[in-house]
Formats: sequence, C-alpha cells, structure tokens
Amino acid sequence: MSFQQLVECATHGQTRASYVCHHLLQSGQDGSMRPVNWVRDEDEHVNAWCDECEEYLQSHGAEWNDKTEAFAKIRMICENCFETLKATNPTKELT
Repeated sequence: MSFQQLVECATHGQTRASYVCHHLLQSGQDGSMRPVNWVRDEDEHVNAWCDECEEYLQSHGAEWNDKTEAFAKIRMICENCFETLKATNPTKELT
C-alpha cells in the first residue's frame, strides 16, 4: 500500500509532497541553474537533488543516510512547485 503525503502550498493549495535538496530551492532564489536529478519513490513522491548532492552521495557510499541527507538538507515542497523548478533547470530522471 502506498502513502501519499499532501502539503498545503500557499500558491497551489493542497498537493502531493515532493522532497528536494536545499540547493535546488536556492536556484529559485538566486537564479542559478542547477541540474535536477530525480526519482519517484514507492509512494510516488518526487525525490530530487542537484549534481552537487549527487557527487557527494556517490563519494560517500552512494546511499542516502544521515550524513548525505544532512549535506543535502532535504526540504518538502509541493509537486507543482517541483514542476516549476524542473522547468527552469536541466533535468535527469533516474530509474
């Protein structure tokens, strides 16, 4: 059984949650383009991180754990906000 967490977004209302690294959120604030690596988890939520986090992840065992998650500073946003982020940065869907 999958669990779909919803988030209340000031712009989009109640939508499905997505989880992104803080670097990707910065791209919306500072205008810097950051490549987006993303997957859908078993609950169909988007999980996304930038190339800097991907490099850190790979150099630390290629597994998400307390250390790699602390580096990424994962934040929850709505899926529509993720789609906006994805539209303004190069993306790579991982399988």
